Amino acid sequence: RVNALQYIFIPEYEDTVSFIVSSLEERDREETFRLKLLKRNMEKSEEERRLEKSQEISA
Repeated sequence: RVNALQYIFIPEYEDTVSFIVSSLEERDREETFRLKLLKRNMEKSEEERRLEKSQEISA
C-alpha cells in the first residue's frame, strides 16, 4: 500500500497539480495579452475619433 501511494498515486497527483497550475498560468498570460491588445485598440480608436473631430472643427 505504501509503495502504491509513494510510487503511483503521489507522482500522478503531483503531475496533475503541476498541469493545472501550468494551465492556469497560461490562461492568465493569454488574458493579460488580450487585455493589452484591447486597450491598445481602444486607444487607437479614440485617437482616430479625436483626429476626425478636430478635422471637422477646422473644416
